[in-house]
Amino acid sequence: MSKSIKIGRQVEDPKNVIIKARIDKDMQQKLEFCSKKLCVSKSDIIRNCIEKLY
Repeated sequence: MSKSIKIGRQVEDPKNVIIKARIDKDMQQKLEFCSKKLCVSKSDIIRNCIEKLY
């Protein structure tokens, strides 16, 4: 029996850096709300905000 190796899909710009941030409950609720309302991940929301500010 051979082991199958799972390989994720190939992407042009892999996101391999993890950043942790401390936020209060209010900010967490806002992030959760935006994530559900826009149907995007919390990471996508944060990345989009950084791009707009940059």
